[in-house]
Amino acid sequence: TYVSESMQKGQPGRDAVRVQDHIKKGLDGNPAKGAHKCVAEGYVSDAQLQEIMNRNGITDKTPDQFREQLQGAKEGRGGVADAEARKFNNACEDIMNTAEANTSAKADAEMANAQKELDGLKGKTDPASKARAQDLRNQLADSRAKLGETKAANSEVRSGKSSYHDKVGSRTEMSGDAKTGSGKATDTAGKGSGKGVGEATGTGK
Repeated sequence: TYVSESMQKGQPGRDAVRVQDHIKKGLDGNPAKGAHKCVAEGYVSDAQLQEIMNRNGITDKTPDQFREQLQGAKEGRGGVADAEARKFNNACEDIMNTAEANTSAKADAEMANAQKELDGLKGKTDPASKARAQDLRNQLADSRAKLGETKAANSEVRSGKSSYHDKVGSRTEMSGDAKTGSGKATDTAGKGSGKGVGEATGTGK
């Protein structure tokens, strides 16, 4: 269950929480799932995607072709050649990290604007202003709590696995321990995962 689904449309920080939901999907065993969602929903720009591809040595595809590769890996079809798996998984990590940075900055701006509006309502006693002020207080408290909880849960999973770059690689290079991992985290839905991320090229659900 996505934590962000319980938030109001337009609520400050909702996109940042949604990206944390996507990252959790990637940490559950198939990084292509999280990366694909981040790209498909526009949390990473075309220019950023191209830069990520270049940085990871993916020079034989256009961004559109790479998006299709992400879709295929997410759905468990197509696959990625063993020799390219490390580049692919590292790029997935970079996509999720970039989406996280983008939406974190957006959340900061949204919460600052909401707080500014709330400050402007201080001292107003008409019912509409009082109701709006209470709604803003509720939204800000909810957003801060959910963003903090989801980020903490994902950080715990990541720390339990070391870095993606230590764990990912071609399927022939990975040991069983790297595939299963031992890190665990608890999210707001009460579920945890310590699975490795080297299964992006497998049959993710």
